[in-house]
Amino acid sequence: MFFSVGVQNHLSLLSTSTIGHQLGFWLRSFHNWSLTPEQVALRAQVWQNDHMRELKYSFTYGSVLKALENFPELLKSHKETLDTIGDFLAKEDQRMSKEGGDGYSVLHGDFWSGNILIDNAGWREPPLLGRTNELFVIDWEFSHFGHRSCDLGQIVGDLYERKIYGNFDTAISIMKGVIDGYGTLSDEMAFRTAIYYPEAGLYDYYLITCGEDRSNTHKDDLHTTSTPFRKSDPSPKSA
Repeated sequence: MFFSVGVQNHLSLLSTSTIGHQLGFWLRSFHNWSLTPEQVALRAQVWQNDHMRELKYSFTYGSVLKALENFPELLKSHKETLDTIGDFLAKEDQRMSKEGGDGYSVLHGDFWSGNILIDNAGWREPPLLGRTNELFVIDWEFSHFGHRSCDLGQIVGDLYERKIYGNFDTAISIMKGVIDGYGTLSDEMAFRTAIYYPEAGLYDYYLITCGEDRSNTHKDDLHTTSTPFRKSDPSPKSA
């Protein structure tokens, strides 16, 4: 996990940028790989995982919006927009095809920093002689078929939250690397990814209703950082 004390003490700014880039490149390659002809059976199997797709939607939007009802002054000026986004995503099944297209593919489904492990040997720039830097992506039980922005948006939102609430400067370096590594985004992909970007702020209010109040920690930062999409970056080759 990137943000444990032991790992943080051994990661330079160069390392975190490289790690982020490799994660972004891997994520796009995985999405592309899942749509190759050889993975038709995998797509058919994952397509049936409706429960995880519905659970993901319920947790990401349903629970958070319900929690926001406890803050009517905050909610009222944004409720119409949030309802529109929620309705759009609730009808995702009607737009998807097993063959992908329009930004759809097999997803990891829970792509956040806690599910990405660094090898016990650590990460070195350049790599130690005779060794290869390795990352391990774990916990695939949320895997389902959906829009790629779900995976990309989750890791970006998670890393932004680490900076806001944990004050981990390395989180921003990793986040920028992820976006650069994923490559060029269409306007729709960038917009849909950005929907997940403020999730850290929404999730904070959800935690308040569960008894964990962190609302005063860097609360103004939620409104000061713009999404660092760089559409000029080249797309990585598919796996």
